[in-house]
Amino acid sequence: MNPENGPADAVRIGEWLAEPSLNRLSRGDTVVHLRPKAMDVLALLARQPGLVVSRETIIDTVWAKEFIADSALASAISELRKALGDDPQNPTYIETIQKRGYRLMQPVVVGSTGAAIAPPPAAPTAPPRARSSRVALVAAAAAIVAAASVVGVLGRRQVPAEAVRLAVQPFENLGPAETAYFAAGITEEITAGLAAVPSLHVVVAGMATGRTAGSDATPSATAGGGASHVLSGSVRWAGSADPAGAVRITPRLVRTRDGATVWSRVYERSVKDVFAVQSEIAREVALHLDVVLTLDQASGLETAGTSDPEAHDAYLRGLYDASNLESAQDQLRAVRLFEQAAARDSAYAAPWVALARTNALVYHFGADRSPQRLAAARQARDHLAAIGPDRPEALVASAYVAFAEMRVADAAASIDAAGPGALHPFGRGFRADIARRLGRFEEALELYREWLDASPLRAAYVYEQMGATAGFLGRWDEADQAYQAAVALDPGRHNVYPARAHVVLLWKRSLADARAVLDLDPVESSGYQLCERWLLAICERDWSSAVALAAEMPPEGAWTAAQRVPTSLVLAETYRIAGDAEAARRAFEASRVTLEREVEENPEDFRRYGSLGLAYAGLGRRDDAVRSCQRARAMCPVTRDAVRGAFYLHDLALTHVMTGALDDAAATLEELLSGPHHPGLTPVLDLDPRWAPLRSHPAFPRLLALAGGEPRQTPAASAPLPAAAR
Repeated sequence: MNPENGPADAVRIGEWLAEPSLNRLSRGDTVVHLRPKAMDVLALLARQPGLVVSRETIIDTVWAKEFIADSALASAISELRKALGDDPQNPTYIETIQKRGYRLMQPVVVGSTGAAIAPPPAAPTAPPRARSSRVALVAAAAAIVAAASVVGVLGRRQVPAEAVRLAVQPFENLGPAETAYFAAGITEEITAGLAAVPSLHVVVAGMATGRTAGSDATPSATAGGGASHVLSGSVRWAGSADPAGAVRITPRLVRTRDGATVWSRVYERSVKDVFAVQSEIAREVALHLDVVLTLDQASGLETAGTSDPEAHDAYLRGLYDASNLESAQDQLRAVRLFEQAAARDSAYAAPWVALARTNALVYHFGADRSPQRLAAARQARDHLAAIGPDRPEALVASAYVAFAEMRVADAAASIDAAGPGALHPFGRGFRADIARRLGRFEEALELYREWLDASPLRAAYVYEQMGATAGFLGRWDEADQAYQAAVALDPGRHNVYPARAHVVLLWKRSLADARAVLDLDPVESSGYQLCERWLLAICERDWSSAVALAAEMPPEGAWTAAQRVPTSLVLAETYRIAGDAEAARRAFEASRVTLEREVEENPEDFRRYGSLGLAYAGLGRRDDAVRSCQRARAMCPVTRDAVRGAFYLHDLALTHVMTGALDDAAATLEELLSGPHHPGLTPVLDLDPRWAPLRSHPAFPRLLALAGGEPRQTPAASAPLPAAAR
């Protein structure tokens, strides 16, 4: 079929014929109907094949003055890719240009002459992931569509009508890659100052640090959830990046209604004067937004900081590393940089706050639970308290330390006392974490929604946390939708796939559906995924596969913020339920030796005691097993940590089952299942063979109902475990 045989506006894009007036794509006998906005996006890209069209241009052209949800453009691109059969990881039609926009990669034939507009040669692309393109396409496309719809399901925070809404984009680094930290830090400090103004609602339209995962499917900043203005800018060093050198900062304030530049200026200053520049930019932005500042608010924009440019440089480098929340290595490197900044200028408050925060979180989440790490967080807190205990910086530092010490109510009180402007917009995540630890999961969900609203480019991480939080409440459908949104925005968030698989297992009680979710993951051997596949294998009584999966796990096993599980313990449980008593005994003994040594080295790390209790139970040492699990409960009770405390109830219940104390097991399980708890702790009582002894207990029907299940036939066991697998 030729373009001239269709409507006048028909164009051929690669193998496809696009008919914008009919909202239709066709290729041979295949016809796909698009939503009007998706077709409008394709038509706009087709007018400039091979050229990058910015997100801002697409939004302004296609949606004009309409108010759109943050995910509208991402949804349209997803729909186009799905219709065209395009793989976002290895595209042949629509390519995402990070932090720029999109470009059409295929030649376009327009009009009756059939003249082609050919795109310029494509830049080299990364090699495709090591899995089938078809599977990757189906996974990514389906997930992105789910992400677009889930925003409406999960809800968004409504901004007060009187607040001026400002989107802040990361200032562009125009120098070499190694200076990216400086542009990122400038963005963060300006954003923090503006966010402290009550009459401004600041939307962080990109992580200030530039370490955003999954920005490919993130909404345009100019949409900004209805932002009236966008602040962006660029940073260029004069010569090499030298803390004593000069730098050019060019901010730009744009009105989203018509794209007009409201204010712009070029600052060429010494790096030592950068604080004055940041303060002036913040004041100018407020002035041009017609925001009336009180004297206190105006003085709050004065970021005095430090007169030592090397201290400031070390602090900004530390911020850049600390922004990667999921890398312990980056967090520890950030601590060293903050220490350098604090050592050069002890009166410089920012690195001391960062030291309290980073050390506290490294300790809390388990990367280093040594007494020395907690002492370092306390030292930073005490330094700030000595300067002024009621200063917001000191109160924020106190909150982080209290959080690490499991004095979560005190952490909440300190944050409230510090005031709404004391935390950067990213700090809404900390408020949500506090609410979860206090067991206030509904409140946590709302705070995560606010964080999503204030920092859309962290959406993948925030959706993951929302999924886990909905799981605490047993709202499996909502949790599933949030997890789908997370991997739609960032397919590389590999922990989300097993988390979602477990939610699907609890919700639908289907081993096949859970495995189908795991199969969507581009990486097939992550530790968390191996654990979930192991669970599915033992539920199917496939002992050989369970042993093989356990053997694939790292020798050191799994470390989380709540548990330390050696691989030998997983093997021991497998052998035990498979009926190989001698192999189980050897593996339980190996676990005991490892865990006892670690407990002796760090007796305050409660994550080991539950696993040690299970090792004792496997060796028939009931009293030692119960004592160890009870110690974990005492050190981390649910009343002090509603997220982690329930893990030790689970370990205690399983210990009781293993040692034949079924009444105690039933009572402990009822306590666990009667309150909110991590979805990974909900036992699959009707399928998991570890709980089989309870199935004849009078309490079992009630326990199964609390766990959300219904009685069903237990899968038949596979052949006995072969000797070679032991």
